Amino acid sequence: MSKTLYKYRSLNENTKKILLDNKIWYASIPSLNDPNEGLVKEITSLGAEDFIKKTKENQLSGFITGLSMQKDDPEKRRLLKRLEKLKGFERQYRFMVSFYQQRGKRLSKAEGFLDSIDKMIQNVGILSLSDNPLNTLMWSHYGDNHKGIAIGISDFPDGTYQPINYVPPGETPEINLNGYISVLKMYANYNTLEIGFNDTSLQTALRTKTNDWMYESEWRGVKETYGLYPLEGSISEVIFGLSCNETDREEVRRAIEDGNHNNVSFKEIYRKPNSFELDIRNCKLTTSSKTI
Repeated sequence: MSKTLYKYRSLNENTKKILLDNKIWYASIPSLNDPNEGLVKEITSLGAEDFIKKTKENQLSGFITGLSMQKDDPEKRRLLKRLEKLKGFERQYRFMVSFYQQRGKRLSKAEGFLDSIDKMIQNVGILSLSDNPLNTLMWSHYGDNHKGIAIGISDFPDGTYQPINYVPPGETPEINLNGYISVLKMYANYNTLEIGFNDTSLQTALRTKTNDWMYESEWRGVKETYGLYPLEGSISEVIFGLSCNETDREEVRRAIEDGNHNNVSFKEIYRKPNSFELDIRNCKLTTSSKTI
């Protein structure tokens, strides 16, 4: 049976657009309500220096390999001999940089990779869902004090949404500079080396929160840039909050119908008799005797 995840929403125009257009907003990290979102352990100056040195060594090694593979070219053979006469890594590296500059190109800088980490985190898009549709705090915080709805999403491809990893406050994620995934972006006159969106340690950082947030039981969708995206999966149910009025319920039902969603079940939160405990049950349309 397909898993169902829930998006708690207040009833406003943006919520209606989700139901009508089947598109949903992936929010930017800075706009989220957890100030620790996307936090990664600071890269020490020693770690940065070591990374930059290794990156430069790899660049020079690639340059030398490229020249060696073209020994039949007299110009490349002369360049290789000149390079071999230079003593010391820094002199050889400067020679390589000068070679590219004379041809109107700038070599990608390792420092740019480190800068790209923060840039990537600031630009990603986050969709927060929950696997618990019966959480009082979630209804209070995200469901407009129980006056809103929870949209059930099912039938999404495996891996589309992944559970949050909850950790103690002291366990800050870090970017692995020894096993990272990078992307070389090539432009007319220069290249840039940037962290890849699918980098394992970056993805871990984007799906890590402290134990304080464990009550949300969050699952998360992540996109490379924030913005509006087609909803992945299908809307399979709508749960009305405990205090959601009949007028709003009818608007939601019409939006579901106008959005051409099929086989959507409508449910409601109710309070068990003589109890603080909330539960979920099927609800009846006020416009007919049909139970949805």
